[in-house]
Amino acid sequence: MISVIIPVYNVKNYIERCLNSVISQTYKELEIIAVDDGSTDGSGEICDIYAQKDNRIRVIHQSNHGQSYARNAALDIAGGDYIAFVDSDDFIHPQMYEILTGIMTKTDADMVIADKYTVNESEYAEFKFENFPDEYLKKIEKVSYEGKEELFTQMDRRSLQLISQWNRIYKKKVFHDVRFPVGKIHEEIYVVHKELWNCEKIVFADINLYAYLQRNGSTMHSQAK
Repeated sequence: MISVIIPVYNVKNYIERCLNSVISQTYKELEIIAVDDGSTDGSGEICDIYAQKDNRIRVIHQSNHGQSYARNAALDIAGGDYIAFVDSDDFIHPQMYEILTGIMTKTDADMVIADKYTVNESEYAEFKFENFPDEYLKKIEKVSYEGKEELFTQMDRRSLQLISQWNRIYKKKVFHDVRFPVGKIHEEIYVVHKELWNCEKIVFADINLYAYLQRNGSTMHSQAK
């Protein structure tokens, strides 16, 4: 089972597409943990409605503490064998977790990282992923394997692809001693080296499976503290 962690804060215009993209995955063994971080625009209530329709969804409501606190709260209760993150204004390919778990099983990797599309506000409503045929899934190619030592020697080349948390799946053991620092923006930069250290093998899949919405006011457009 994959525990899919979705921090939610004031994203009423995006959260439905995000949740729809997760619950419609071809890979069905999911535990979906939506953490409402004190939303004031009805985003938390939308999550509750989805939880009533799909028993795989768990909703945590908390006062506003930030994305790190929300992710940590979900990690503390996650019951899956694998961990995945999705930002609540993004959405994912319907085959994303089927493809990534297939690669992870084939390679025994600890982390499998996909490529992403960057979508702006004007493209958001109409954007659609390409479909991958069954033959492609049976014979997954275009992957590269990196051991821990090799990866650390190539950090400059891989840095942008490595830092994000959401375009991948992890074995749960990667997070046994990793939590995100509360009160920091761009919290990924404080933990990515710990995650990598806990991996013996990382696989990079040359497949665009994640749609990252680039919008003003999102965390990624804020200044790091």
